[in-house]
Amino acid sequence: MIDALGGTCAAARIGESLPQSMANARASNRLPYPTFLLMNEALSALGKCADPRLWGIKPGKRRV
Repeated sequence: MIDALGGTCAAARIGESLPQSMANARASNRLPYPTFLLMNEALSALGKCADPRLWGIKPGKRRV
């Protein structure tokens, strides 16, 4: 996901966080949850999406 946004520094700019936060996120496979909406908006502009579990967010159950 970080690579899809252009790498560590680009993802940090988009998420309004420090590059070290993105480097730590890559190492731990867990993104900082305050970046969820910002990063999803940027991904959407690229025609991509990411699983909310990358941020530690449990997806809701879908109703039909």
